[in-house]
Amino acid sequence: MFLSTILKKENNNLDLIRIICASIVIYGHSFVMVNNSSGYDIIGKHLPFDYSGSFAVKIFFFISGLVVTNSLLVNKNPIHFIKSRIFRIMPGLIFFCLASTLVILPFFYDGSLKDYFLNSNLYNYILHNSLLITEYRINGVFGYEDNHRSVINGSIWTIPYEMLAYFILLAAFSVNLLNKKSLALVTFFFITLICMFQPGGFLVFHEGPMERSMLSYCFACGVLFCIFKEKIKIKISYSIILIVIYFLFSKTPISPFVFYATCFYVLLSISSMRFFLKLKPRYDISYGIYLWGWPVQQMVSKTAPSLGVYSNTFLSLIIAMVIASLSWILIERKFINIGRSLV
Repeated sequence: MFLSTILKKENNNLDLIRIICASIVIYGHSFVMVNNSSGYDIIGKHLPFDYSGSFAVKIFFFISGLVVTNSLLVNKNPIHFIKSRIFRIMPGLIFFCLASTLVILPFFYDGSLKDYFLNSNLYNYILHNSLLITEYRINGVFGYEDNHRSVINGSIWTIPYEMLAYFILLAAFSVNLLNKKSLALVTFFFITLICMFQPGGFLVFHEGPMERSMLSYCFACGVLFCIFKEKIKIKISYSIILIVIYFLFSKTPISPFVFYATCFYVLLSISSMRFFLKLKPRYDISYGIYLWGWPVQQMVSKTAPSLGVYSNTFLSLIIAMVIASLSWILIERKFINIGRSLV
């Protein structure tokens, strides 16, 4: 089956893969949240260049690059693209900022309610994050001395980079780059070289860990897969060949790039399998789980500090799924429909 066929919504279950990835992010963050947690997550234990939460984010960026590029190439309408992206990303984010800060976080503030709502840092947090300027803390919330565990949401830093990737993609579409396969291929290799030799990568204009610098490569993989969707055949046998190729290059500097590309191809194979298609979720709650996962973990860790890594992961995931479902039903789905009607 060619990728162009798999990209039709009835032929893939990318929604479930995204939900699984959002759940993996929660699992990966549990090792930061839990007091005296020992060991390391299973992916980080076996992969020398990544851990579970970061790995899942890279899959998010690949799927996003694949799906939004396909939408742009099918509709060929920049205004449709801009409205669709804004109405998909911003309502859920603004809802998270308002609901978490005005309803939930006051119970985790080290002071009176009056002091909390008079705290100017509170309104900076709401405003900045709603404008895609990442703000991590509200003074007095959670009250940990350790920097990581005073962060309200350590996941939302990826959202501005994703929006930047959309802007760059739209610019590439505007100069007809997406329809010139040879030029698109050269651009992809250029981005790959930047990610290989520049610590900040392409989307991240400062030095940072590999989890940030590889975001542009993963998004570009999704774009490239989509551009060649009529040529790329998805087969289990090809997945096995790619896995063998990865192990051949596993001791070389390009092993991370081969690894991620192989994972993306394998996930597309799994997504189109008949048994996997039967597991399609009713609600697209992956974005909500991702937004709410970290703060819910903070609340669980603060309320029940004796819980271990897996208990924290399980309880946080259940709570995050409930909130994400409400976010989808009450906010996200309605605004997506509004965006469609405006288009």
